[in-house]
Amino acid sequence: MSLENQTSGKSSNARDHMANERTFLAWIRTSIGIMAFGFVVEKFALFIKQITLLLGESRAQMLPKLSPAL
Repeated sequence: MSLENQTSGKSSNARDHMANERTFLAWIRTSIGIMAFGFVVEKFALFIKQITLLLGESRAQMLPKLSPAL
């Protein structure tokens, strides 16, 4: 094996290692983004639920109170 082939093999190995690391970091970054999006969706659902309860109470106060028929 010539010196040129050994050097080429080492640089190829380093290049492959760095490419694998970039891919791994991209997966980590994507998973963090998906988790953050999940938190945003959950907080928005909680916000909608609170608004619905608030609007439901205010509408109930606006309606006249009906006495139950006996």
